Amino acid sequence: MFRMFRRLDDRVRELCAWALASTDPAELREISTQLRAALREHVKRLRRSAVNTPLPERRSENIEHESDKAA
Repeated sequence: MFRMFRRLDDRVRELCAWALASTDPAELREISTQLRAALREHVKRLRRSAVNTPLPERRSENIEHESDKAA
């Protein structure tokens, strides 16, 4: 699951580093546009991941009790 985020995470980091290094206002506008788009995509993927992830089963439901074994 986390693998799908890896390239996008790298892209966000790259854009942040590029923004910090830039002093040109026109370049910063372009970077910020790309960064906003990448962050929107990241949030979209996180939301999709959160909705599609099944909840883990509760441990107490999986444990057979001694009284159940005897019956």
